[in-house]
Parts: sequence; structure tokens; C-alpha cells
Amino acid sequence: MTKYDKCKKRQILKFDKLNSKSNVINNKSNTTDNDSSRAVVNLSKCHLDVNTIKVLEKGLNFAVTPRKIPFEEIICNVEDCLSKNNIKKEDSEAIRQDISSALRRSSVPKLNLPREQLKALLNLRNRRELTVLRADKGNATVVMDTSDYNDKIQQLLSDESTYTNIKADPTNKVLKITTNLIKKYSESLNLDVKSLIPSCPKPPKLYGLPKIHKADAPLRPIVSQIDSPTYRLAKHVAHVLSPLRGQTRAHTRDSYHFVNEIKHLHLSNNETMVSFDVQSLFTCLPVEDCISIVSRKLKENDMPIEYADLLKHCLTSGYMLWNNQFYKQVDGVAMGSPVSPVVADIFMEDFEETALRTSPITPRFYKRRAERCNPEAEQSYLQLLLILTHF
Repeated sequence: MTKYDKCKKRQILKFDKLNSKSNVINNKSNTTDNDSSRAVVNLSKCHLDVNTIKVLEKGLNFAVTPRKIPFEEIICNVEDCLSKNNIKKEDSEAIRQDISSALRRSSVPKLNLPREQLKALLNLRNRRELTVLRADKGNATVVMDTSDYNDKIQQLLSDESTYTNIKADPTNKVLKITTNLIKKYSESLNLDVKSLIPSCPKPPKLYGLPKIHKADAPLRPIVSQIDSPTYRLAKHVAHVLSPLRGQTRAHTRDSYHFVNEIKHLHLSNNETMVSFDVQSLFTCLPVEDCISIVSRKLKENDMPIEYADLLKHCLTSGYMLWNNQFYKQVDGVAMGSPVSPVVADIFMEDFEETALRTSPITPRFYKRRAERCNPEAEQSYLQLLLILTHF
């Protein structure tokens, strides 16, 4: 069997698994409880009753109507939002008055769940031995044994070439360095110091999403850097550097753009379409090379070279919290940082230009999907889409 045939067979198996008619797979009996949809996948040893399945089918974004209106929580969140966004005093007062008026007129909405499903949801919340999370692909809700979930996360962290355990919380240290850098370049780069320095920073948090389309459902590690010491600065640097990417002919914005590019393309009998993934991209990117490429592009575009220093700090400050333990990322760009997807694109564009220029065989058609700028970006990948001629 050729490499092409193996790849094709593997992709068909993945697609069939995602497109399976089964809704809930119970490991205990290896049977399907419901064939109505593909909303819930049970990977735990526990059997899920009908009401539990029905409430999970609504998805993790479903919100149960509250028994009472959380006035204090709403007011605190509004005040926090006004403070973070530096709203003018007169505008803040107007917003407070509008919200206060709306709260006085409000009443508790009707319950949006049947009593049986609400009881099942409350029971599920109290079952600490189960973990409920969304699937990495397939738009499904996954139920796992908490012990199995923890073991898989710990297995990821045991890779000493990628992560190392650190004893103390580095949040304050990273915040101090971030603050000093922002103040250092505040005048030359016209930085808004108050908006870029977080008032109550939190450590980045690690969690995992199960890949239900693969055997044994391994986890894709995700790092949430929202409210971390470098999050706001990285978001600002990402905005500044974004114009430096997407300048090559291979750049593809999204799937719609790609479809539009290939809809008039016809393959000859001796041609085939191939796709490649760059696995664990963020942890494999050479940081020094990334900084060098960005520095060169900043000079070529007459942009302030000082952004290279800010970028280096954002990329090398990767750490995360899991189960009350702190871990530092050994190599690669910081997972979860808003600027990492931008840098990944810039690096890959530079890499592909060199590869295509020096390759003895030139693809007739070559496209690469742009990296997603997700605030909770994981060890993500880029797809290389191309057509090669057989010899």
C-alpha cells in the first residue's frame, strides 16, 4: 500500500467516525442509546439515562434560566467592564442608570427545562467522578471519567521536551517584566500603559479537548491566557503585526476562500490533491528564528523595531496552571497567546517561500490556510493544500 493510499484510508476512517449515526456510545455495553443525533459521546464507564442525554444534547452553551435574578453579579460585572474599558465618567453614569432601570423592571423568566431534565442536570453537576467537555471536532458534548481525563492531561505534561514543572507561581514576575517593558516603550510606541497592564492578572490555565475521531480519544491541549500578565500586550502586538502576514500567493483566509480558489481547477489523471498538517506547531516553532523574521519584516515595512522586544517577551513567557501545579513551556512560542497565531503565519510564509523557491519540483497549485487567531489557541496546526504531479 502506498503512502497516498494509507493517508486516504486514515482520513476516510476519521470522517466516518465523525459522521457516525450513533449519538451516545456507552463503553459499558458498547451500544447506542439514541440514534436521533450526534450530540453526545459517552466515554465514561457510567451509563447515562435518557434525561441526562437530552439535557446534554442542548450543548454546553445552553443556559438554564435562574431561579432568581443575580443582581449583585450583574452589577459587579458591569463595574468591572466599565473599569477595564476606561469608559468616561458621564458615559459610565448613563450606563449605570440604564442597567439599574432594566433591573428594576425585570422579572424571573420561566423555566426552560422540564423538571426531569433539570433534576438530571443537577445530579450530573454533583458527580465529581465525571467530566463534561466539548469535543475537539464534531460539535459534540463528551462525557469522560474524571480520572481518565486527569491521567491524559498528566501524560501530556510528562513530556519533558515540551513542559517542565516549576515550584513557584511566576505570575508576579512576568507581570513585573511586562509592566517595565510597556513603560519603557510607552513614549516611542505611543502605548496606552493603563489599558495594557492587567489590574488583577491570573495565571494561564491548561485544559484538554478529546479527539473523538481518533482511537482512545487523546486530548488536544488548550491554554487559556485570558487575563494573564501578557494577554493584553500580546493582543496589541498581534494587531500591529497582522498586516505583515497574508502577503504571499499561497495565503488562504478560510475554507470559503479556498473553495472559491479551486472551484474552476481540474485535475489531470497524473495529478492528485494532498493535504499536510504541521503537528504541535506552537511548541515546535524556533523562537529566535521567528523573532529574526519579524524583525526583518518590521524593517522592510518601516515599522518600529521595538515591537520585536515586546514580541519576544510575549512568546517566551509561556507557562500554565494545572491541578494547582505550574508548568513552563520549554520551547516554541507561548500556547494561547493572541500573538502566536500571527507569528506562526509569518514564519510559515517565510518557510514556504524558501521551500518553493528551492524545490526541484514546483506544485501546480499551492495554498495554505491561515492560522486561527483564537484567544485560547492550542498546539494548533496549519494545513498545506497543494497539487503534485506524479512521475
